[in-house]
Amino acid sequence: MYQTASFRFTQQKWSAGEFPAAKFLNSFRDRRTSYWWNPTLGRSPRMPIRLRSPARLIPTGDDDRALLARFARTGDQTAFATLVQRHGPLVLGVCRRVLRDPHRADDAFQAVFLVLAKRAGAVAAGPSLANWLFGVARRVSLAARRDDRRWTRRQKRGAKEGEKTDQAATPDAATTQPAEWDDLLGSLDDELARLPDALRAAVLECYFREKTQDEAARTLGWSVSTLRRRLDRAKDLLRVRLTARGATFGAALIAGAVAASAATASVVPALVQATATVGVAGRAGGSVAASITRLAKGGTRMSLATKLGLGGLAVGTVALGVSFGAGVWSSDPQAPRNDLPAAVAPQTAVAAAEDPPAVVVKPTPVEKPGVPAKPTEVPRVTTPPVIPAQPPLIPAQPPKGSVQPPALGNEWATITGRVKMTNPPEKRSIAVVADKEHCLSRGAQFYEDLIVNPKNGGVKYVIVWLRPDSVDRKDPFPKDRIHPDLIRATSKNHVIDQPCCQFVPRVLAARVGDTLEIKNSAPVPHNINFSSDDQAFNVTIPPGQFHKLERPLVAQATPIPFKCDIHPWMAGRLRVFEHPYFAVTDDDGKFEIKNAPIGKWRLVVWQENGFHKGRAGILGEPIEVKSGGVEMPPVELELPKP
Repeated sequence: MYQTASFRFTQQKWSAGEFPAAKFLNSFRDRRTSYWWNPTLGRSPRMPIRLRSPARLIPTGDDDRALLARFARTGDQTAFATLVQRHGPLVLGVCRRVLRDPHRADDAFQAVFLVLAKRAGAVAAGPSLANWLFGVARRVSLAARRDDRRWTRRQKRGAKEGEKTDQAATPDAATTQPAEWDDLLGSLDDELARLPDALRAAVLECYFREKTQDEAARTLGWSVSTLRRRLDRAKDLLRVRLTARGATFGAALIAGAVAASAATASVVPALVQATATVGVAGRAGGSVAASITRLAKGGTRMSLATKLGLGGLAVGTVALGVSFGAGVWSSDPQAPRNDLPAAVAPQTAVAAAEDPPAVVVKPTPVEKPGVPAKPTEVPRVTTPPVIPAQPPLIPAQPPKGSVQPPALGNEWATITGRVKMTNPPEKRSIAVVADKEHCLSRGAQFYEDLIVNPKNGGVKYVIVWLRPDSVDRKDPFPKDRIHPDLIRATSKNHVIDQPCCQFVPRVLAARVGDTLEIKNSAPVPHNINFSSDDQAFNVTIPPGQFHKLERPLVAQATPIPFKCDIHPWMAGRLRVFEHPYFAVTDDDGKFEIKNAPIGKWRLVVWQENGFHKGRAGILGEPIEVKSGGVEMPPVELELPKP
């Protein structure tokens, strides 16, 4: 890439004897600085200008686009290996944080670059290769993790049915627990993936690739001001969303975390060469390991025609299986996975064709690191099994002392409770600089990010909600456990007002499909800067006017921030849920959740400064909802330290 430098001199001509050109340029190369030069006064550092080494002004052809284009045109393995070496730490770090298994992460790593090799020509025309690889690495790794979990569930089902399952089939939980820093980097990966492409590209080019803003802007084809604006926007979104997850990142720490996420995953030269070989073979249509090819399919988004074709194939396969009977299929949950190497298939086919009623087949090891394959019996059934007539079903008497399912009408209850804080911090006053006459008309202004009732300690604007009793925070609320009257959501219009230089309400909870309106009942203009995954805007609302969102609200895992740029202390949060079981505390810290399903759940308590008990409170506290209602003891709010 060409780089330019501007020189200013007080005199147009200067003598080479007084200051040789070589010495002049070498001084810039060593110090990375430049000076005004005056042959009479000498050099002066008072008015510095920026100058880079002249060696970098020469186009070397080693930028991402040139290397990709060369590989797509000639299949140059050296060019592809350079790309793997350059972007490998980013890809390998993403794969390892998702999969937690170094062997599977290496397979996913090679699958990502196999996708790149097959699409090199199209990707070369894109603005940011790092951004593209990040997205593909996430999709490949998540697809591999889903495949691993399905395999693990099948192993567990086999164990429950009486089959002996090798203890190594399920990794020890103690050995798979990630470190706290890995958790933070994993959260950062999740939030980077949620950013729009333009914002994510700016973060990756500046922080992972460690480019200057000028270099990153030139690479992405933007102006420097556009890059800075998008970079600031990305850092603001990451800071808000990571804080909602219980992780407090400053702008500098976000930059360091992005760089560290790649630095922690070094790529050994052997893996680089193996991946380059896979890329060349994939481009030429050669032979590639089945495990890598299968994972690479998870990195491409299927078109609608492909999905319809696979759907029709699945229907035809099911119909064919029903017509042939149970003898064709093996129902053994311990049977080998479908992703066995090709060498296993002929043995299995021979075993199914022999006369004995059962043949023991010893397949090659399953592609699960640390999990030895076990001999599996493949039954040969020539006729459908005869199912004897079953006697009439008689309801069995439940064991003594067992918990009975509730009768119809008793499976719903009301949850009530209260959130309080015994020793709240002191209020912080606001130095009002804009519209003082109006903003101070009702007295001094204080920050309202934490409002505690001085009479009873109740905390206002705390959102509480129910979630499944599981350790996976992404598990959705089961729709079949929602009250029949609440399954179909009724759209509700929410209003946020700005009467006296504060948002009322400051914190709001809504359900999918609700609408939102921001009103200005004050005699001075206000601004609303609203940013969600679905829609974002920054408008000024004149006195007595309002602004309504164009579309209904959609669910979002993190709180949606909104603020006023005219009065910077004005800020608020909005959470949107897919279910109706949430509430916001009132002035006394009280909340009520009606028609909640009985059973075991978790109750999450969130305040705009973080979750109750910090990261430990992200999953919520276990709660058992019983018939007749639940009155919880007061919750003493514990916020994470800033």
